[in-house]
Amino acid sequence: MNSEQLFASFLLDRSRGFDIAVDALSVIEATNIRPIQPVPDSADFFEGFMRLREDVIPVINLKKRFGFDETAYDENARVAVVSLSGYRFGLLFDDILDVLRVAPEQISAIPNALLSKNCLISGLICRGTRNLELLDLNRLFEGKSLLPQADTGQGQAQKEKEQRVYRRFIIFTCDGQDYGVPVEHAKELTYYKSVDKTFCHGCIEGALRLRGRTIPVVDALVLLDRKKASQKALEENNDTRRILILEATDIRFGMIMDTVHRILTVGTHEILPMPFREQQSVTGLYETGQASSILLLDVDKLIRNHLETLQSMAHMNDRNEKTEEVTAAHHLITENGYLVFTVEKFFAVQIRDVQEIIQRNTVMPIPSAQGHDTEVINLRGLVVPVVNMRRFYGYPERNRSGEQLIICRTESVTVALEVDNINTIYKQEQHFDTPSLNEQFQAKKDTLDRLIDFSDQAGVQKHVLVINIRNLVCNHLNCGQALTVEH
Repeated sequence: MNSEQLFASFLLDRSRGFDIAVDALSVIEATNIRPIQPVPDSADFFEGFMRLREDVIPVINLKKRFGFDETAYDENARVAVVSLSGYRFGLLFDDILDVLRVAPEQISAIPNALLSKNCLISGLICRGTRNLELLDLNRLFEGKSLLPQADTGQGQAQKEKEQRVYRRFIIFTCDGQDYGVPVEHAKELTYYKSVDKTFCHGCIEGALRLRGRTIPVVDALVLLDRKKASQKALEENNDTRRILILEATDIRFGMIMDTVHRILTVGTHEILPMPFREQQSVTGLYETGQASSILLLDVDKLIRNHLETLQSMAHMNDRNEKTEEVTAAHHLITENGYLVFTVEKFFAVQIRDVQEIIQRNTVMPIPSAQGHDTEVINLRGLVVPVVNMRRFYGYPERNRSGEQLIICRTESVTVALEVDNINTIYKQEQHFDTPSLNEQFQAKKDTLDRLIDFSDQAGVQKHVLVINIRNLVCNHLNCGQALTVEH
């Protein structure tokens, strides 16, 4: 297992079905495409610069670099931010696929004698019927070095800036303490009442059946060694507790917790390291600025003492039925993940559009403003418009405002959706085009162009409308007018 290598895979060209693999250690993050500022007299394949939070990232058009006839990308394109020689730059792809473990025998190197000096591919990954081209990042710039020719006097500051990496964490509470797990490990959120106690033994609280898979379930109190919690208190709260489905060390398992309340974007430079090496399951501590701190977890190390027990139950799938390949673990978030919330009724947004979920801070009204984005918040120095979703879809106002804001991003615009309650994170492979809508939604029907089937806490199947964030921003908000013109 130690000889296996991690690769991130991307769809370079949808019409050609051209899959590209990149060494996962070189990939810092994958994000939505943002407006790109072109640079005159630059290399043909250099699209320009893209703003990414506090940084400016050069973006490479790989279709041009490969010499394709059709080199355009649409608004659904993705940018993989990679690191090479201490520099960060973005690679344009049509879509994100997954992260996979590859054994050495699955990699076929291409002899140098068969490669031209401009060839970017160094090998082929063969996995069953699927073949992926292995991209050599060092060949992207035609032998030219990325290293600076001279120090400008700002070298150290620039180096520190380039080393900044931002990660997203799902924040949950267990026995009064907040914890964070990297969002790439999280698959979905479900209800405690679904647990089958037949398999209760040792650290295992029971099991779930999700889409044909047997999922072992462990109480977070066991994994986090918080054994002081009253069992009676836990039993009284069973109706409100949730199970976060995680994937780590090639195992999918559930972790019972009190509540999941937000998704948070954290810069690695903001994480305080742990002082003792024994605390390896905790990668660091993040101060929220509200007299509290979040412990950030390493999921692989968190379950290492329970690995054998979890594996024994997870292997029930191998004996009973065919399931997903374990090597397809750690999928990057795609359109199959949804955040379900309530605004009088259930609605959803695609997880890939969600930057984070935060508690409602002070919302500031804009004097004399018109439209749906008449309020703003200060999100760590960024002014973000707030959309009251009750007002937007014509529901009556409540006595109190929503307590949580869903921070969404599309291209260059960040927007906050004020909702009643966050319900769950849900995986649904299939979606449907929305049929005719009633009069209440007619003026906003472009924002509700798909729906999914969703089972609520009582097991009742419901149709949930999925909000198209880009159409909401571009067609209905003042902040989206410039974006609409660009496209």
